[in-house]
Amino acid sequence: VRLRDVRFHTSLDKSGSDARSKAPDYSCVYAELVPDGAPPGVVGVGIAFCLGRGNEVLLQCARLLARAVRGLSMAELRSDFGRLWRRVTGAADGQLLWLGPEKGAVHMASACLVNALWDLWAKLERKPLWRLVADLPSSTLVAALDLSDVSDMLTAADVTRMLAASEGGRAARLERVLREGCPAYTTATGWAGYPDDKVRELVRRAKEQGFTAFKMKVGLGRESDARRAMLLREAIGEESRLMMDANSVWSVAEAIESMRALAVHRPLWIEEPVHPDDILGHVAVAEALRPHGIHVAGGEQTVNRVVMKQYLSSGGYSVCQQDGVKLGGLNEWLVSAFMAAKTDVPVCAHAGGVGLCNMAAHLAAIDAVVVSAYADEGIRMTEYIDHLSEHFLFPPQTSNGRYVAPVALGWGLDMKEESLAKFEWPGGSYWADKQGHFDRAGL
Repeated sequence: VRLRDVRFHTSLDKSGSDARSKAPDYSCVYAELVPDGAPPGVVGVGIAFCLGRGNEVLLQCARLLARAVRGLSMAELRSDFGRLWRRVTGAADGQLLWLGPEKGAVHMASACLVNALWDLWAKLERKPLWRLVADLPSSTLVAALDLSDVSDMLTAADVTRMLAASEGGRAARLERVLREGCPAYTTATGWAGYPDDKVRELVRRAKEQGFTAFKMKVGLGRESDARRAMLLREAIGEESRLMMDANSVWSVAEAIESMRALAVHRPLWIEEPVHPDDILGHVAVAEALRPHGIHVAGGEQTVNRVVMKQYLSSGGYSVCQQDGVKLGGLNEWLVSAFMAAKTDVPVCAHAGGVGLCNMAAHLAAIDAVVVSAYADEGIRMTEYIDHLSEHFLFPPQTSNGRYVAPVALGWGLDMKEESLAKFEWPGGSYWADKQGHFDRAGL
């Protein structure tokens, strides 16, 4: 098990900036699992996304959890991944339980190991990750899911029935994903710290690439939000979709009042309007905004399947944006996706960060082919941001505003060696003369 602290200086141009993170430095723990006896070059790769010096906490947590994967056999992985998931996440470790269970930094860190196991499995099968999942027997996929604490909403029998129902037409859906890809939207045009001229230029480029859905950051003050919304609506045109993201900075009353004022710009959804743990607050916002036709979206900071169960069953989320890292890897992401499908809530997976778009291309395909098995895309679309993609051997691809179905083996998370050598902290060449950067307050 190799674990690296990799950090990028995105605060330089305010990429990723929002109402809460004014100048973030996108970072990740980069995990590599090297199997005994595997073909040369076959390494399982996973990431846990973070910001700046927060990476130090995730790295230490990943080191504590790594013992669970050492000595693991692929036979155990294939037969009972759900039980193994509890071991890798620390949920079955009596010495780590007090740190969770299944939330916080420990749970986030587990994602780099869990997703690296999926990556290794797919590479050994010589398949892209989404094709591995689409081709798995139902019994194997069900065995990979930990349904404890959500069985009042979703049981193994429920998942088995859903998978059986989705068998019809699966081959056609798979071919459609290969042919057309999956719908996407871009956030890269609407970061809070970007000047107006840059926003206009980025929108122009995105429209040339076929994008018709754009997300902007709000929560920067009533006047600023209104001016920026007018700018975005004018730049993208009346026919394009506009979404908004407050990154949890509002109170319930502020969220309702602010979005009623912004309703004139016809936003499709408001994302994370209030604190990510405030389920009742989200419900109140959703009920208040329903007459305005505005959805409430969330999931990027929903810490586990148990909290997601409450959001989906209460109506707090009418768009589910679960994250493949925050939830502790693909296994729990799948549980949330099946719960969303059961409650008829569309999945629009969160992406961005470091490597998250690589993963999101697979998550969108898995939902389309296996989980929700939708015929009508409706408002389903997956976030796309092109920042930092140049550091990956197999960066995510889009065409006509849609994710192209990935063809690289595994997740496609393998970073270029020169990027790792340059941006690993603290010894990377880029950081050699910037050792005090992450000690600055406010980063």
